[in-house]
Amino acid sequence: MKQICLMPKLLRPPLPSFYLHSKNKPVTSILLSVVLPYKGKMHRFKYHFGCSIETRFWDTHKQRPRVIGKHYDYLGAIRDQLNEIETLCKDILKEYANTISPKKLKEELDKRRGMTKKAPPTAPPVNPTLLQF
Repeated sequence: MKQICLMPKLLRPPLPSFYLHSKNKPVTSILLSVVLPYKGKMHRFKYHFGCSIETRFWDTHKQRPRVIGKHYDYLGAIRDQLNEIETLCKDILKEYANTISPKKLKEELDKRRGMTKKAPPTAPPVNPTLLQF
């Protein structure tokens, strides 16, 4: 009997959400998390994007930093970075009609954020002439 690979039914498009890596530490990194349908199953995609925050400034219900008082510049910059990554993720999901592999989503996010590793330019080998030798 053949098995048919069906895509899970989506009630709404996948929404990116943000979590703290460790709530017990005073400073911890922020994770992007998205549940994606791929190959008939739902996959949780987690993405570390290099942003850290003091846990006392994090609002777990809004999934954003609490912008308060004298820390406004520091927390405002983090909030702007989270908004930028969220819009990038939503754009990528919309382009791929919400059917993208987690690996491809990571590659696309890295590419659009300019985080791809570029190979150093290689010069062709130079053969010395007799006088240079």
